[in-house]
Amino acid sequence: MAYGFRVISDLPTIENTQPVESYRATSPRFYRDKDQTLLHYGSDVWYLSAECRAVSKNGSITSVKLPFTDHLEISYQSLQKDGTVIVSRQSDDAVLMTFPIWIFVLNESLLLHFDFHSIPSGLTLSVSYDSVVSCELNDKMTKLCLSVDNGPLGTCEFICYPRADGQVKYSLFLPFSDMPTRQALELAYAGISECIAQEYRSKRADDEDDNEDVRVTSGSEMRMLPEEVMLDDSGQADDETNDILIDAGSPEGNSAMDVELDGGHVAGIKRGRGNTTLDHKYRRLT
Repeated sequence: MAYGFRVISDLPTIENTQPVESYRATSPRFYRDKDQTLLHYGSDVWYLSAECRAVSKNGSITSVKLPFTDHLEISYQSLQKDGTVIVSRQSDDAVLMTFPIWIFVLNESLLLHFDFHSIPSGLTLSVSYDSVVSCELNDKMTKLCLSVDNGPLGTCEFICYPRADGQVKYSLFLPFSDMPTRQALELAYAGISECIAQEYRSKRADDEDDNEDVRVTSGSEMRMLPEEVMLDDSGQADDETNDILIDAGSPEGNSAMDVELDGGHVAGIKRGRGNTTLDHKYRRLT
């Protein structure tokens, strides 16, 4: 498993990234090609809110540590003066921060680009889909709630949502520029869910390949292929063995996503830390 967040330097562009819908329409046979970077959704007018740890000296907060990595620390005074960041003091050791971000829901990873004045050069984090513990819409269907396994730093929880104002400027995001905020939120959620499910299916397929050869205790060696019945050396089905292996080909982790955007239901994805099992949570859109 790739833990949590990774700082990167380059952003996707129209030269190296293609919207997934246009790619599917023009190259359906090569849709699973992992060499192509595909964009499920993107926008430069979103917010991200997260609780940050406050660093104090003589009873006053001097700086704030962002929860994504262990070395992101920003002056608290500069954040208070930053007109693009919303600062809400929670306690002596915690501050709720709301940052303007760009969001890239890519087939490879989720990118979060922080676009605020306190970091002049910007900050871009790559989130591995394998590290996403849960992805849900809140009860009012207005915010996307994510929980990410950040390894030794623990689980990082944050919320993302589209801004009600603002105009999309980045050229790669123009296909999504005229969407209402709710539609944008649902599309981002559907894209993240699909990528998490695809990552899970890929990992499960790799595990099945690793366990393809099976040795039985009787000493006879046999080969088990997906969705096939194991036969003994005589060619007859061994009922006891087959009872044990009857579920070997069942699609228990087939999709992990069930989304209907036109007034249907939305499935949240939850996965225990270090667990490869995906659980479904269903919510009704109204």
